[in-house]
Amino acid sequence: MSTPQSPSHPDAPVRVVDVMLIFDAVTLLSSHPEASRTPDAPTPVGAQCCYAFAPGAGAPTAPNSGRLTVCAPIGALVRIRAATPSLLTEHAVLVTSLQLSGARALSDPQPVVNSHAEALVPQLGEQPHPARHRATDAFWQMQVLAHEPVEARIDATLLDREANVLGCFRWQLAIDFAA
Repeated sequence: MSTPQSPSHPDAPVRVVDVMLIFDAVTLLSSHPEASRTPDAPTPVGAQCCYAFAPGAGAPTAPNSGRLTVCAPIGALVRIRAATPSLLTEHAVLVTSLQLSGARALSDPQPVVNSHAEALVPQLGEQPHPARHRATDAFWQMQVLAHEPVEARIDATLLDREANVLGCFRWQLAIDFAA
């Protein structure tokens, strides 16, 4: 993946801060067996099944309190990705909507899909030499405009291995930004 460039200074690289949203699919589906299967009408959920992992306050944090602090300088690009803790990829998650309210601390979120990304995968018997495999990288990207709190409304769809919709959920996340 190429290094993003600053729009005002094309020769200067832009800092990228990655945020990972972890959705506990098993707990979500067991606590909401009748969850909506329609992305336009997701089931609201609390923070207990959703974790946000990001660099913050000098060390990575992963609270599930519905509040997250992200350390990112003004001008940095924040990339929000989603995952489930599925060891055998029995579940996948797709963030279908990311809406912000509150202060204009971030630019409008834009979905980005890079179908030419690569992942390193260990090879059996050749541990020090991982293989490169093509992978699709999908995330929501926005730029930090100010260090002010924002409220994020995140809609996510949980899928099974065959891409069947298992449930659609809405989660509120308060995000504080610091330098």
